[in-house]
Amino acid sequence: MQLPALEIVRKSLVSIGYDAAVVSHLPHIRRITGFTGSNALLFVSRRDALLLTDGRYSDQVARETQNVEYSIESGSLVESILEKSVVQGNSTVAVQGEYLVAQDFARIESFLHSHGANAVLTKDWLQAVFAAKSDGEIESIRQAQAITDRVLEQIPGLIRKGITEKELAAEIVHLHMIAGADRMSFDPIVAFGENSALPHARPTLRTLRHNEPVLIDMGCFNDGYASDMTRMIYYGRPDPKFLQIHGIVLESKRRAIDSVRAGLSCRGLDEMARSHIRSSGYEDKFVHSLGHGVGLEVHEYPSVSTRSAAHLEKGMVITIEPGIYLTGEFGVRVEDIVAVGLDGCDVLTSSPSELLVVE
Repeated sequence: MQLPALEIVRKSLVSIGYDAAVVSHLPHIRRITGFTGSNALLFVSRRDALLLTDGRYSDQVARETQNVEYSIESGSLVESILEKSVVQGNSTVAVQGEYLVAQDFARIESFLHSHGANAVLTKDWLQAVFAAKSDGEIESIRQAQAITDRVLEQIPGLIRKGITEKELAAEIVHLHMIAGADRMSFDPIVAFGENSALPHARPTLRTLRHNEPVLIDMGCFNDGYASDMTRMIYYGRPDPKFLQIHGIVLESKRRAIDSVRAGLSCRGLDEMARSHIRSSGYEDKFVHSLGHGVGLEVHEYPSVSTRSAAHLEKGMVITIEPGIYLTGEFGVRVEDIVAVGLDGCDVLTSSPSELLVVE
């Protein structure tokens, strides 16, 4: 049975030699306390925990907060947390510097130094701590993905000559909302024809023409957890070159998913997919990493890339999304979400990966 999030953080503090932490990243605060408000700071020591927010959330924090004391503040949360936190001399306090403005970190650092304590900037510390998801979290991600899977089933009926990328993107948002999503996890990527060769294309007023591909990358939040999926649709009759590239990408994805297991390096997993694209003659056309973690954020630790030093752990949820992009012609990307197991993975995406053809 997995420990409560607060105890996981405290155990981590002990293991890395920190005495306390100032947590400023809202998804991490939600993971530790249950609080979902948009303004909060959390102080965690090996014995105490104090959550600060403002008066807009008086009722909400009382309903949502678990296992920690909370305080409603009217002024600066940084000033308040320094006044209320109990910091011993010679202690080391971790600060999520990547989520604080420099001015606030300087105030925290100055305060701690004045009390004989040290501030340590952390990077990806809690991202790594929370990378392995509980069974309940994995189920929440599966349910978010199920919404996106249901939306995909309806998209072929929307494909028609003359629809714009923006119109289709708007329909995708609408379908997610009426299917029960809390909100989108990112603005949908909808790209027709040559625009699909842009990995992060933004929807435009370009209209769909017959005999060209449609790339759709979409996801939502449900109960706080994210989904993320990319699929290819072809309006008309796919040409042989497109079918060849789509087949290479599918095989790359299959090889990667078949390789997923706890203990494998993220770099090695990326290479498993990339090597097939390389042997097919398109190495320089796969221009991004293979994937990323998914949870309370749509992009989390670890990065599944050639530069990553991370290794997969049981319970991590990651994307597998190889792609090939031919400038001026088209791009192909296909993406699934998987939960890492000891000897394999659980594919949380239920939609078929095969090309959807709309005549």
